[in-house]
Amino acid sequence: LHSMHKVVLKIPNLENLEHFKKEIQNLELVQYEWVEQPENTTTCLAILSQDRLPKPLMEKYSVKLF
Repeated sequence: LHSMHKVVLKIPNLENLEHFKKEIQNLELVQYEWVEQPENTTTCLAILSQDRLPKPLMEKYSVKLF
């Protein structure tokens, strides 16, 4: 992680995050998921891709640069 280029994005709510996660998993982009315990809630996704996230997908779930 230290040598990786990092961009922080925010998503407005947990429901959008869960749907967004499923869609990027279908694109095989998810590399790591942080899950908050004991709530068992996803709080962060790390993705690895040579390409950018698809803009329509980001717009669909209101993903914005933080």
